[in-house]
Amino acid sequence: KDKNQYKETLVTGGNCKLQWKVDWAMRWSALNIDYEMNGKDLIPSFQLSSQIANFINKKVPSNMTYELFLDDKGEKISKSKGNGLSIDEWLDYGSSDSLSLFMYNNPRRAKRLYFDCIPKSMDDYRKLLNSIQNQDPIKKLESPLWHIHQKKIPSTTYPIDFTNLLNLVTALNTTSNRTIKDFVRIYLKEKLSVQDEQELDKIILLAIKYYKKFILPHINKRKPDIEEKKAIEKLLQEIKKLKDEVSSEDYQNIVYKVGKEVFPNDLRKWFISLYQILFGSNSGPRLGSFFNVYGKKNVLFLLEETVK
Repeated sequence: KDKNQYKETLVTGGNCKLQWKVDWAMRWSALNIDYEMNGKDLIPSFQLSSQIANFINKKVPSNMTYELFLDDKGEKISKSKGNGLSIDEWLDYGSSDSLSLFMYNNPRRAKRLYFDCIPKSMDDYRKLLNSIQNQDPIKKLESPLWHIHQKKIPSTTYPIDFTNLLNLVTALNTTSNRTIKDFVRIYLKEKLSVQDEQELDKIILLAIKYYKKFILPHINKRKPDIEEKKAIEKLLQEIKKLKDEVSSEDYQNIVYKVGKEVFPNDLRKWFISLYQILFGSNSGPRLGSFFNVYGKKNVLFLLEETVK
């Protein structure tokens, strides 16, 4: 009806639009669709369109239903609530490859999608890429990376875990690319290729952005009490006895040893105290791994500063 007058028009040639409830069946029939994906919330729509397609003797495409994403509290992500994480937001703090890996894994399982997922996905991607290099061609077909990169898997990636890099940036309390890169070189103890240097530059920029947005605003370091100071001084003495090259496990064992001696009935309190004193939060990196990245000389200086 146009200007109070009825007019006739063809329903073909793109001259009209079907109601959305039958739109899928129309598209399947017109375009000979073989495969249709949809979210869990659209299962009833797929079922209705399947009935329509069967009624008009057209094929129903193979279907894969994927679960919905949840926020950090396990609630459904809603545009109106603004509790989601957009693609652009992810790419501000993580790589596109890490996002692709997160999307690829477990599509039929509801997944929490929030900013804390980014470091883990970055580390998972690096681990997968490093492990796939020596696999036989058949085994590579089973890897998510074969699909993510459309058969063209890169040969190298960033030379340090994103989580370790974030821990380093947090401990250094700096946003200087050069300072962070110098410490990474010390940690890696090997000459980097041009490609490694480029990948490192990219990941450092992402780590600095993540640190400024999600870590720095929540840092609230405190001074140790008398008992904690005594424990840290003992930890200092134990670390001084070690050789210059110390493994992550050796560091971790010493932290445990001192904790059991000073806090025999509450080892958890010892770790929380260290995180609050060193990082300004109630949780943090595995201390052995962090001390290994940071280096013995810097660890000693860091601990000495806390007990002054």
